[in-house]
Amino acid sequence: MKANIEDKALKEWAAYRLKNTYNQEVDAQQVPASTLDPKDTLSVALEGVRLLANQEGEPARQLLEKTWRKQKAKAPAVGLVLARLYTDRDMSKKAEAVLASILKVHPEMLDARLELANIIMAGNRPSKGSALLTQKVGNETST
Repeated sequence: MKANIEDKALKEWAAYRLKNTYNQEVDAQQVPASTLDPKDTLSVALEGVRLLANQEGEPARQLLEKTWRKQKAKAPAVGLVLARLYTDRDMSKKAEAVLASILKVHPEMLDARLELANIIMAGNRPSKGSALLTQKVGNETST
């Protein structure tokens, strides 16, 4: 089956999520690289991923933090990548704050909920992490 998505940034984000969440590689021919568009938060998130993959952590942090400060509610993808960067740098409190901000605006965002619960549980607060995973979101629980 051939993908019929014209939005390059969306295709690239889907490939990133498949690889990082499900450890599923995606054929590079199916995902043409997109260019950075500072107005498109998905494009900024992907540029952050690219910089991190090239071991350019500081430029990635600067780009992601700048966008996150300006557009928190409108940039959940940027927040996810920034939280991962913080986690990799052993800055779990900052990662926790970013993920909590995402969930405040997008409570149904499962990736953010799972990553936040993981950080909370790793911080030896299992009951709080469990509560986050079982709390109601809309009409259903998140489990």
